[in-house]
Amino acid sequence: MRATPRDTLRESVERSDAASGSSIRMFGIRCNAIAFGLINTRLTQAKEKGDFIQVEGQKIALGIPGKMTAAASGFEGIPLRRQGEPHEAAGAMLFLASSLSSYVSGHTLEVTGGAGI
Repeated sequence: MRATPRDTLRESVERSDAASGSSIRMFGIRCNAIAFGLINTRLTQAKEKGDFIQVEGQKIALGIPGKMTAAASGFEGIPLRRQGEPHEAAGAMLFLASSLSSYVSGHTLEVTGGAGI
């Protein structure tokens, strides 16, 4: 089976996280990563909405072209059948930053609605 670019990226993030975690664990420092799926932000909304950022005086359009968002609107690949909301992404970050995850290290937490990365 041939690896896709997404598989390669996921593997490198997981290995990097695990390697970082193992090298600093002896100092009591935890190292984890979060792999986000589709989260509802201005970057994942329709490009035609007109949101942009300005970098060094140049406007850069944000979003996904309409025909691509239309194709993804059914969320068939996401078991929860919806995109995540920013507060749900923040909850994952809060968990890893809190004492609730004090025994978690070298882990990649997937916030994907069950789709996996």
